[in-house]
Amino acid sequence: AGVIKSAKFSKDKRYLIVHLLKDHMFSVKNREMHEFVVVRLIGRRLNTMKILLDFDKDTEIYYEISNEVPPYRIPYLYVIYGINIMIVSLITGQVVNKYDYSEVIA
Repeated sequence: AGVIKSAKFSKDKRYLIVHLLKDHMFSVKNREMHEFVVVRLIGRRLNTMKILLDFDKDTEIYYEISNEVPPYRIPYLYVIYGINIMIVSLITGQVVNKYDYSEVIA
């Protein structure tokens, strides 16, 4: 169980992302789990996937959904936390890249 933080549709309305805040699975007090439930409409059926990301407690999380990016037509979830960006594939649920901008800003 968790608390629903927010929900967003992609611009093309093919993806719905529900952002849930959950207690950490190992009961670590200074960490919390953010679950993104991805609901995708494929033809006449729905496909769902869960993406679990672990962050420091009380970290502000912002996210956006990209359209399907050519050439492979893969959509991505962009998660912004602090001065970092994490890019997650909405097809595989895997983190494909992380960017830490602390050195750029310092």
